[in-house]
Amino acid sequence: MFETQYFSDILWFLFAAVLVSAISARIRSSPVLGYLMAGVAMGPWALDLIQNVENSRNISELGLVFLFFAIGLGMSIERLLILRRYLFGLGTLQVVITGAVLIGISHLLGFPLMTSIIVASSLALSSTAIVLQLLSEANEMSSRHGRVTFSVLLLQDLAAILLLVLVDFIKPNPSGESEAMTIMYVAVNILKSAGGVVFMVILGRFVIRPIFRFLGDAYQADLFMAFTLLVILGTSALAHKIGVSIEFAAFTIGLLLSDSEFRNKVENVIRSFRGLLLGLFFMGIGMSISITMLWTYLGSILGLTLIFIPIKFVIMYVSSRSFGLSHWVAVRVSTYIAPGGEFAFVILGPAILHQLISPEIGNIAVLAAAISMMCTPLLDRLIRWLMPVEEEQDEVVEEETV
Repeated sequence: MFETQYFSDILWFLFAAVLVSAISARIRSSPVLGYLMAGVAMGPWALDLIQNVENSRNISELGLVFLFFAIGLGMSIERLLILRRYLFGLGTLQVVITGAVLIGISHLLGFPLMTSIIVASSLALSSTAIVLQLLSEANEMSSRHGRVTFSVLLLQDLAAILLLVLVDFIKPNPSGESEAMTIMYVAVNILKSAGGVVFMVILGRFVIRPIFRFLGDAYQADLFMAFTLLVILGTSALAHKIGVSIEFAAFTIGLLLSDSEFRNKVENVIRSFRGLLLGLFFMGIGMSISITMLWTYLGSILGLTLIFIPIKFVIMYVSSRSFGLSHWVAVRVSTYIAPGGEFAFVILGPAILHQLISPEIGNIAVLAAAISMMCTPLLDRLIRWLMPVEEEQDEVVEEETV
């Protein structure tokens, strides 16, 4: 018999998803912030509408799996080569310098080195979901600043995956043994993950791709959809079983399918599932945000936000100018990159769970990232208002087709 409490939770999530999507479409805004606010409202710190918060959070992790699979699916070798200068040059420069500066400031303020590394690295990343939606709605993906921004975000996605793997590697040794045993524990994790990745590559290349090719030739929509979902969820479950990050496994499988002839069919299958599950993921994050903590540490949260946004903006602007970009293109790119992003939630959550950082510091950083994300559309409108009319239509570079 279907549990009434689970049915009630599903209804609330679906109601919130419909409401947020409708309002976001109406006001032409990103639904991510709406999902976060809906999660806060439904969570235990506000209206307490969800009866099984922990189970809901576990299910919401599926949104991450679909997100990383989609990132891998869209990251073909050809695209990497086209954007290589901004992707590997400017993107790497932004992540490394911003991370180093924020780590240095945090450590100078007296925070432990591990806390500084995790918090600063997570805040160095930006919101792929919000920024790409803003660019798409303005039809600016093919503009100079749109392509540069996309390249930097792409590199950040790769950095986020590596950070997630790193957090999993350095989690405390559960047996509580000596430092030597802890090093051994980390080394075993690294070898296990490396072996798992090799296994995933072999599985994707010699098993999954041939089956997709067979199903694509004799295309049956229901069967193709079922196998696509089986691949995404099955490989993630297998990765968890053998000790590999499920996000990294999903990204690897997506990357292996990125240059295949059935890539578009797979994208069509996962599009709706990804959007809905990501909405559930962000609502799950919202449910973990404590209203009490927000008011208690409001000064610290706002202070952190006002520190890292200007720092990221200046670093991104100087880096962009060093790559030969014009003043206003550099300003536009820096405006999109300066706020925090959804990967702060993704990275800080496991870090808190593994006791790598304190819950207090982790939650302050999460709330600061959330507030900065809410500022992204406002900053975009401000820059558009300040920008001279003749600069609004920046040049489109034909040879860099995305």
